[in-house]
Amino acid sequence: MADLTEAIKSAALQAVNASKPCIVHFGTVTALSPLEVLVDQRLRLSGNSLVVCASLTSATTEIPLNSNTSENTHEHEIEDGTGDYTQPDTHSHELTGSLSVVVRQALSVGDSVLLLRMQGGDRYVILDRVV
Repeated sequence: MADLTEAIKSAALQAVNASKPCIVHFGTVTALSPLEVLVDQRLRLSGNSLVVCASLTSATTEIPLNSNTSENTHEHEIEDGTGDYTQPDTHSHELTGSLSVVVRQALSVGDSVLLLRMQGGDRYVILDRVV
């Protein structure tokens, strides 16, 4: 009976190993266009073999500016015709337009990344940067 149990365990282990379940790897971004990652210092991945999470792509947003600074006494260099270039004044400044802000940065060459090899071993998901 012990031999049958061992045979079943061995068969199950071989089936799991043959299916190549998900495994975590570390890699380094070596190129951006096309994206290329060197995994465990021996395997180069690129193209359709890589799946990139949205959190690793570039995203910016525009923040509208429509306000005034608080009133403050300060000087500006102003030519007033008398040879004086500064005049103290209490006033505010209007802020208009928009400000572009980077919300997340895309991957860069040299970034260390955490990858998950998908079942079957043909594709890798880049989960995140590693610090």
